[in-house]
Amino acid sequence: MKRNNVVKTDLSKWCDNLEKLFKNLETAFPRDNDLPYYKDKIMLARKVNPRMMVEQFMNIAKYFADEIMMKDTIFFHIIDEITNKDMDFFNSLDPNKPENVKYLEIKELLQGKDGALSTKYVQLLSKIRTLWEGMSEVSKDTIWKYLQIFITLGTIITKDHVTVNIINKYRDLPLQIQT
Repeated sequence: MKRNNVVKTDLSKWCDNLEKLFKNLETAFPRDNDLPYYKDKIMLARKVNPRMMVEQFMNIAKYFADEIMMKDTIFFHIIDEITNKDMDFFNSLDPNKPENVKYLEIKELLQGKDGALSTKYVQLLSKIRTLWEGMSEVSKDTIWKYLQIFITLGTIITKDHVTVNIINKYRDLPLQIQT
């Protein structure tokens, strides 16, 4: 019997990994009532416009490429601040410090009316944050790997040259984006 060698696109890989993440979370947290809601919402978006899903994810994730690649939990702290729309946090940042620039850009997105910051992914990441404390170290590492897959594939799909430069600081083999 001959097998069909189907080459998956980066977009398909991204979406498939999102489904795998949900399966892992649902297995680890079978009593969590929010996960099916998020899964349904995301799976519907996949059917309607999968590329838009990736673009919306990257609108937030690109600001955290360093944190995701380094597995820095400050990522989840900032997600909480975004979820709570804690302007006190953002207002307390010194705009003259280069490390605060990205957080101040996020503040502008939060205050914008164009919907540039997709709340569905912020809420999902915030949900993962609430589950984080109950996870084993192996599960936490798995979540980080998924986030790294999402940002890496998302960078390729959106052809984000700025984010690729950040990701390449953490890779042995540089990621190449075809134009």
